Amino acid sequence: MSPLEIHEKIKFNNKLIQDMFNPNQFVLNNTVRDLLKENENLQKQCPHHFVNGYCEFCFMEEPNNND
Repeated sequence: MSPLEIHEKIKFNNKLIQDMFNPNQFVLNNTVRDLLKENENLQKQCPHHFVNGYCEFCFMEEPNNND
């Protein structure tokens, strides 16, 4: 996938997650779990271009190399 395809897919997944979010429910929805896992796999494929601490494509936080 191209970086832009990764970006669009993660945005889509995040929108689905947001739409399914229920603040009164404390059980992780299986669909939400699957979408989060898909986002994680997409982040692993992403070439990353960090701007202000976050990848502009996959929204991953820039690793802190000060450890």
